[in-house]
Amino acid sequence: MEVRKGSMVNVNPTNTRPHSDTPEIRKYKKRFNSEILCAALWGVNLLVGTENGLKLLDRSGQGKVYPLINSRRFQQMDVLEGLNLLITISGKKNKVRVYYLAWLRNKILHNDPEVEKKQGWTTVGEMEGCVHYKVVKYERIKFLVIAMKNAVEVYAWAPKPYHKFMAFKSFGDLPHRPQLVDLTVEEGQRLKVIYGSSAGFHAIDVDSGNNYDIYIPVHIMPHAIVFLPSSDGMEMLLCYEDEGVYVFFASVRSGGSSQVYFMTLNRNCIMNW
Repeated sequence: MEVRKGSMVNVNPTNTRPHSDTPEIRKYKKRFNSEILCAALWGVNLLVGTENGLKLLDRSGQGKVYPLINSRRFQQMDVLEGLNLLITISGKKNKVRVYYLAWLRNKILHNDPEVEKKQGWTTVGEMEGCVHYKVVKYERIKFLVIAMKNAVEVYAWAPKPYHKFMAFKSFGDLPHRPQLVDLTVEEGQRLKVIYGSSAGFHAIDVDSGNNYDIYIPVHIMPHAIVFLPSSDGMEMLLCYEDEGVYVFFASVRSGGSSQVYFMTLNRNCIMNW
């Protein structure tokens, strides 16, 4: 596909490289004019979010960098190819803004006048000051859970004719300020928000809205919530500093709730996980 200045770039999200057990490794050395804050693969190419814009690194060719969005700070982003979306936390007010991949593709190729006439993005809700988000797929539903300064918002994807994330649940006035957030479905039934703060890790039962602590060490900087595979949403690894804690939720059938058991892990365990 031809683009301006006669360059060639593959913006098809499908990786057409023949299957091989040996990964393809390419090294690119590029200097950006501002700090890189996040990145996400779009097919074979790499979207790079910086302090002052969004770029595309063409990994299918000579590694040329294409500017897509200027004068906007990109803090976090993920490509949802099946929905034709790039979801981001961006801008001075840290809003959740969603870009359409077809619109971004046309900013490189300039081959679809109809797409060029349309607005290429939309915001999710009216939220400002977003800290972190996580996209979680459960069966056919995609949830978007968003950490705010003192709240957590949960959105669910509504297919056509709506074709957007719509508000599902809201949890405000939290006792601890969320720094990262995730969502699990325990035993295929109970939705539970897990979030980390400077005090520790906490959970919110989505149905009842009950908020409780999972693990509260002396002082932490949380950096990951990892749900363990094949655990039916009942086991997780909470990582902070250079340590972590393994958590197991045991169901209490009579009350529909769960008890929490945990085991702390030292630095060597985390490094060897």
